[in-house]
Order: sequence, then structure tokens, then C-alpha cells
Amino acid sequence: MKKRIVSLLLALTAMLLLCIPGFAHDKDNHDAIVEHVLFGSTSYKGSLASGSKEYIALDNLEGALALCIDQYQGNYDDLLTALNRQKIHGLPKSISAIDFTSNQHHRRYTHRGWNMTYNEYDPGSWDVRKTILLQTVNYVFGFQKKAGSWTILGRTTDYGYSKKCDAFASFLYYIHVLGDYSASKTKSVVLGDMIPLVRSNPGEGNEDVLYELERILPIILETAASKKDVAYVGLIQDIKLLHQKGKVWEDAGGMNDDNFADYIQLNNDLLTKLYNKVPALLQNEPFFKEIFFQ
Repeated sequence: MKKRIVSLLLALTAMLLLCIPGFAHDKDNHDAIVEHVLFGSTSYKGSLASGSKEYIALDNLEGALALCIDQYQGNYDDLLTALNRQKIHGLPKSISAIDFTSNQHHRRYTHRGWNMTYNEYDPGSWDVRKTILLQTVNYVFGFQKKAGSWTILGRTTDYGYSKKCDAFASFLYYIHVLGDYSASKTKSVVLGDMIPLVRSNPGEGNEDVLYELERILPIILETAASKKDVAYVGLIQDIKLLHQKGKVWEDAGGMNDDNFADYIQLNNDLLTKLYNKVPALLQNEPFFKEIFFQ
């Protein structure tokens, strides 16, 4: 009888593991990585007073990021409710606007790139998810008084988003993706379901993560870039070198069982570079300093 129970438990465990996409991080793990990249501490929010402007701002960003990229099967309804209580413009009123039931392959609807056209894969409602993060980033940093689509007296105007708003939102997005790569145990959940870390010939419409970071960082770290800050220049060079290293594998046929561990190590090396250099650089950027370091 005991053997039968043990067998059933093992079978149930195996079934549950099959439903978990590559041992993906949960929200707490992702929040820790975001805080490590932005502030140099995996528990930065915990050091803030819960009612402080900084705590609320960071909580909003992390909640919007979770909704944007990892919401499915009805989860995170509380996060959407919390954002709506603050009257952030342009957010859906109900989680049903973005919810879908897929579990094992939820990444294919949200993890394939910030500027990916997901319509062929929808039910992910990517445009709405992207709006949640963009509007929250704009709300936190005050980039524009009006951003995105507004309808007043029956007339709709799209004010768009500033370059820095889009860049910071996409940076948060790619930090999340890097966290998922670091947790991946098999290449099957990476290939096809997530934007590649490296492509042989990346470009607009054929992005990889490293290409996107090279595009994003000069916009976010505008002060450091304009001054040719040593740490900033070193970070960009680090990213270029990692790109060259990964490109060797891509030119040789791409990710396979033999080099999968090397890909994950490249990802983890990239995260380490971001951990070591981004926090100090961000502290000198006015838009960031005004919210988090007053």
C-alpha cells in the first residue's frame, strides 16, 4: 500500500513539473533580480518604508512587469487592482482583458521580444500587456503628462511614449527574460518560446537580447553615455564581447545539448555585468535619481 502511494505521489510530481516552464522564477525571484540590477541589492524594497514614495514606485514597477510578462490562469488580479486604485491611465479594469489559460507554453505569448508582433499567437493580448508596463513606467517617472491613447469627448488621441519611457520599460522586460534564462534547465523551453540571447545577424525585426540591450542602455544611461563614463563604456564593451562569444555558437549551428550550459553561463555572466555596473550609473541619471534617491 505504501509503495502504491509513493508511486502515485511520484507520478503526480512528474506531471506538475511538466507544467512548469523550465523551472521559471516566481515573482519574488524576479523582483530580486530587478532590484539587484537597478539598486545592487536583491532585497532593496525591503529596506524601504512600506508607505514611502520609493517603495510604492518600485512596487508599482514590479507589479506592472509581472502583469505584462507572467500573467496567466487568472493570477495577479490583485496587482492589477492595486495599480488601478492609483488611477494609472490606460490600464484594463479586469484581468480578463489579458488572461489566458496556457501554462506550459505561456512564454510564447509574452517572452519573444518587447517589439515582437504576437497577434499570430494571441490570446496573450500583448498590446494591452505592453500598455500596462509603459503606462506604469510613465506614471512612476512622470515622463509625459499624457502618454499612450486618451479618449476625451469621444475623440481619441495617441500621444505615444517618450523614448526613455519605452527604453526603461523594455529594460525591465529584458531583465525578466534574463532571469528566466538563468532558471532554465532544458533547451526545449528556451528554443521557440523566448527571444534568443544571441542571433548570428541581429537587427531591427530580428532582435536578440544583447542587441536590444545595446539599443536600450544609451537611452536610459544618457548622462553616462554623453560623458563617456568609464563604467558605462566598459559595460557596453562587455555586452559586445559577450555577443561575439555567443555568435560563435550561433554560426556553428546554434543552441544544442552540448553548448546549452555555455549559453546559460553567458546569460549569467551578462547579469553579473549588469549587477556590477548599472546601479551606480542609474544613480546619476536625473529621471531615476529624482524618484529613488531623494
